[in-house]
Parts: sequence; structure tokens; C-alpha cells
Amino acid sequence: MTGGTSYYGRVEMAVDGLWGTICKRFWDDPEATAFCRSLGFNTGFPYHKNIDLRADDHVPIYEPNMHCKGKEDSLLDCPHEGWKRNFSSTCESHDMDATVHCYNTSRGQVHVTSDLKSD
Repeated sequence: MTGGTSYYGRVEMAVDGLWGTICKRFWDDPEATAFCRSLGFNTGFPYHKNIDLRADDHVPIYEPNMHCKGKEDSLLDCPHEGWKRNFSSTCESHDMDATVHCYNTSRGQVHVTSDLKSD
């Protein structure tokens, strides 16, 4: 994640050693969660306020068209259509860079107490 905080930012991946952004076409909760899990978080969602997180124009844009199911531990575990660069007109600018907000959820614990006194 770059351009944000340790919890949200722009998604970048290295393909054949060349870092680039991921187009947010087909970028939904399952893809965001898989990405966040690869960073040690347990869930995530697309962060849609990405105007301030745009990459520089010289950075490649990958359009893998991810199809995660929601149980994957990494984007690399998700089915995709290949790591194409700038394949469609939808993804020709960094306005379409995928962004993510990662977080951890915890299951609450229930504590039962009683002030009852026995006779």
C-alpha cells in the first residue's frame, strides 16, 4: 500500500519486477480482503476516495480482472485474466487505481457476572 496510511492506500503489485498499480475494474470486497490478508490484516474493502492517492503517470497500470471469492489469503491466490498492462480504455489513467482500507475485526467476548447471593 502506498500513498495513504498503514491502514489504507493505493494498491500496487510487482509484475516481472516492475511495480505498478491495479485497475479497480472488478475490484470489490473479496479482492480488497485478499490483498489486506497478504499484509497481515484479516479483512478490507475498497477505499473509494482515491483522488489524492493517484500514482504518477509513468507508473504502469495492471488490469488483471481479479475474481476473488473472499477466502483467499493473497491476490496471487485469486483467479485472474493475466497481468495485462493498460488493456482497456476503462483503465488508461490512474483515476482508476484500486485503493483499499485494511483492518482487523475481532469477535467480542461475553462476560457473565452475577450479583446473586445464596441464602
